Order: sequence, then C-alpha cells, then structure tokens
Amino acid sequence: MTAAAIIALVVCSVINRTLGMRVTEVLPHHSLADDLAVESIDLVTIAMEVEDLFGIEVTDDEVPALATVADWIALVERKTAERIA
Repeated sequence: MTAAAIIALVVCSVINRTLGMRVTEVLPHHSLADDLAVESIDLVTIAMEVEDLFGIEVTDDEVPALATVADWIALVERKTAERIA
C-alpha cells in the first residue's frame, strides 16, 4: 500500500469516526457539507485528530477551503511531505 493510499484511508477513517458512519460511506469525492452533513464542530474534531495522527498543523484559515474529503487528503499529503523534506 502506498503512502498516499494510507493517508486516504486514515483521513476517511477519521471522518467516519467523527460522523459515526461506516468507512465505505466516506469517499474522497464526497462533499463534507452536501454529502456528509459535516457541521462546524465536526470540522474542529477532524482537524484535531488529523493533527495528532500526522503530526501536522491545520490552521483555522485552511479549514474553510477543505470542502471535500479529497481536499483533506491533499492537505495531509502536502503537509506530511513538507514535514519530511
């Protein structure tokens, strides 16, 4: 399994746990607001868990631009790559 696949799986799992859904229901193309009905408190929880799991910082300015699960995955990929480099 590639690093990108692992990041995608973990991010989907974080969102799944936050929303209480099965992992198969959280897919990268899902819109957080439209498909998953994510609320602002959910975003805070997702950001905190992603930060803890990946050792990155998700700023308050970045969160509004993270509209899809794929956006979260891309952010984590970018920030983990920056941390390693």
